[in-house]
Amino acid sequence: MIRNALVFLATAVLAMAADPGPQAFLKQHCVSCHGAEKAKGDIRLDQTSARTHEIWERVYEQLSAGEMPPRKKARPNPEATAEVMQWISARLNQAGRKISDTRGAAIRRLNRAEYANTIRDLFEIDFTVGEGIPQDDSAHGFDNVDDALTLSPLLLEKYLGEAERVTRRVLLSDQPETIKKRWVGTNLVYHKSKHIRHGPAVEFQMVGRNNGGGAFFPTPIPFKRDGYITSAPGKYRVRVKAHPTGPKVGPSARWRIVYKPTDFETNPPGCEDPRLVFVLNGEFAGRVHLTNREPTVYEFTTTAEQGQKFGWNFENGVGGVRAGWYEKYIGPAVIVHWMEIEGPLVSSWPTRARSSVFFRGVADESRSHAREILQRFAERAYRRPLAEAEVNELLHVFDADQAAGGEFKSSIAVAVQRVLCSPEFLFLNRRQGMDAHKLASRISYFLWSSMPDEELFAAAADGRLARDPEAQVRRMLRDRKSSEFVENFAGQWLQLRKLQDIAVDRALYPDFNDYLRTLFARETKAFFREILDHDLSILNFIDSDFAMLNDLLAHHYGIAGVEGPEFRRVNLDKTWHRGGLTGHASILTLTTCGTRTSPILRGVWVMESLLGLEAPPPPKEVPELPPTPRGRVSQRERLEAHRDLEACARCHDQIDPLGFPLEHYDVIGRWRTDYGISTRYSRGRRQYGPPVDGAAEFTSGDSVAGADDFRVWLRKDRQELFVRGFVRKMLTYALGRGLTLADRPVVDELVESLKRNEYRMSDLIVAIVKSRPFNLP
Repeated sequence: MIRNALVFLATAVLAMAADPGPQAFLKQHCVSCHGAEKAKGDIRLDQTSARTHEIWERVYEQLSAGEMPPRKKARPNPEATAEVMQWISARLNQAGRKISDTRGAAIRRLNRAEYANTIRDLFEIDFTVGEGIPQDDSAHGFDNVDDALTLSPLLLEKYLGEAERVTRRVLLSDQPETIKKRWVGTNLVYHKSKHIRHGPAVEFQMVGRNNGGGAFFPTPIPFKRDGYITSAPGKYRVRVKAHPTGPKVGPSARWRIVYKPTDFETNPPGCEDPRLVFVLNGEFAGRVHLTNREPTVYEFTTTAEQGQKFGWNFENGVGGVRAGWYEKYIGPAVIVHWMEIEGPLVSSWPTRARSSVFFRGVADESRSHAREILQRFAERAYRRPLAEAEVNELLHVFDADQAAGGEFKSSIAVAVQRVLCSPEFLFLNRRQGMDAHKLASRISYFLWSSMPDEELFAAAADGRLARDPEAQVRRMLRDRKSSEFVENFAGQWLQLRKLQDIAVDRALYPDFNDYLRTLFARETKAFFREILDHDLSILNFIDSDFAMLNDLLAHHYGIAGVEGPEFRRVNLDKTWHRGGLTGHASILTLTTCGTRTSPILRGVWVMESLLGLEAPPPPKEVPELPPTPRGRVSQRERLEAHRDLEACARCHDQIDPLGFPLEHYDVIGRWRTDYGISTRYSRGRRQYGPPVDGAAEFTSGDSVAGADDFRVWLRKDRQELFVRGFVRKMLTYALGRGLTLADRPVVDELVESLKRNEYRMSDLIVAIVKSRPFNLP
């Protein structure tokens, strides 16, 4: 069928010769560069090949983006371009409909996040995947795509280890003892001053920083001892009694090496309340804001595995206090009275997980009880009813362990481990045919990255899901589990996961810290959530009149009047330059190299994430950008020198104009009018540089004056590209596979549906769930 479709396309290309409209357009604007005499990019439009549909899809995208013909060539009439685009789209869709073996959702392995969430919901426990399960690779922009989710013998062995760990914790362990330990302040810090007598101990800088630089090294709890080690997996409560003393932490106090009274006489605008951050085996566990100037008890809960250690730090304290200056230090400090860790917290025993498995109680060790246990558990784990032969197979595993002298609980645990290592558990869409239970799993892993809940199971069993999937979809979007959709779809579509990998130079940007990095990501996720929850237009991603901010992020942006750590919707003034994703510090930071901005990286992000286009790969042996004389040459000047090379110009003419308007934002997303910065070494004095030129001229002939004008242009002139790209991204994520020619008509239908429904994201999600490929076997 695919061969027949390609034959159809070949016929369509030949038929173009008899169609005077397309023929004239190609001859005038395309064939001179993509014909028999010259084939730029190895693309010819006068013949067919195995890549025929890919080539014409590319032609369609380039015409839609206004990228072809190149700027130096004669521009085609817009009406003629629209006519040819319509002709190409119609032929590609006709070819796609001829492929009758269209794939449904992919047969694929659960990725790492889906596996963790499924174990969590299956056993009703807080669960963290062990280090033996590696991070998944990505394909087509997502880590839930079949091409990237292989299963090696070594990985299967790791899954067996995870299954043993889970069953040991849930089914075989004795009731853990809840232990509460408290340490006074003198056991927690190493900075003590005879001149500060407000409490038992004082912490006044970020531990482990050498003159404001270096890595983040938390202080163990307690300090200078073996450290507290968690006794069992579960939830732990951390409490600390503390209060701030001295001035708050402000820009004038940070990164000082020698302190003067004038550094701390007043609290400059934007001073922050002290923050204590806690880690668990080096990973973030919790954070408290010391908002009360009086001694106050703060607490949070976190999930830990057995044998882990806690550490803590005065996260936004000043750095660089030299030995010998402690007694002279008069700056912002935290008085620590005591810290307390309690856990694992057990509200009842046996746990809900154990009671749900041994539903008659552990005293009933009959074989009939074992059969019912395994059938009920496996039906939830496999996410469907079991055949009699499958139940007997699991019962055989139980019987074999019993015959070897195993206890009832341990024999059940062995059979449960067999379930957790089965392809029926680890893979989606394995079974032939399509039914309501298969649809339920597709929807739940699309929206929750986890297994169906009891309501969705029931709706599948009684026919409600088949009759009205929309009701279940909208219910699930309101559920807190849909935060996984925001985390996994939005996080990968927008490339937010790269934010953690950007090593911002804190000597150049001393106001940046890891907490601010988390706020950057939270803003973008809260913005996505706001659009989803309130059925707003997805065009807000391009340009919007609101943002999601809290006090610290608003101060970072120079926006006044936002109080409190909670994120909330803030109506924007145009002078704040913050509408849409291109005004988010998360996007602006992840598209840098940490020391300077990059129009190339930002242009590629706009092209791939926002417009859904494939950025052209760099040619072989591409030369490096020339070095920048500090503070004298702008990025635009460096790139213009780079584009003097013809091989470089072809790509940069498309990419650079999409990044130039965003040069108005520095590495950490602050608005700027010149390339000057205030470094750690300049003691707060700003060093001015060349002015920022955010103007850009595109290959289509359009031009913009700067970042605000750029967003208006994107929404007006590139709206169709954005919408189509967004639909393709979400359909790829929903199906767990790359899209093919056969999916093209579906994409067109979804785009038209989205337009009719005022571009509301929830309506697009419903339409995807009802679409043909989502419901195919």
